[in-house]
Amino acid sequence: MRRPAPQCRTPQRAASSEVLARLRREHRVVGRILARSRALLDNAAPGVDAPEVAAELDRLAAELEAHLDYEEELLVPLLNQMAEIPEGL
Repeated sequence: MRRPAPQCRTPQRAASSEVLARLRREHRVVGRILARSRALLDNAAPGVDAPEVAAELDRLAAELEAHLDYEEELLVPLLNQMAEIPEGL
């Protein structure tokens, strides 16, 4: 049985919970787009479905770019606060 998530007690923990929740949602969106892209490719008639496949791949690229931008903007600073980085790196 899965235990309920602990309640956030600090603003930083609340912020990190919101960041992680958004990242989880985005991972599900990317997973759905990948599944749809695979299905389109598996069932595509050569040349006939190319525009639909291309549109789906463009959508995937846009979602991934936005997701990675968000990770870089918000997740990396949170991780940097949690870990000490050796000097000279």
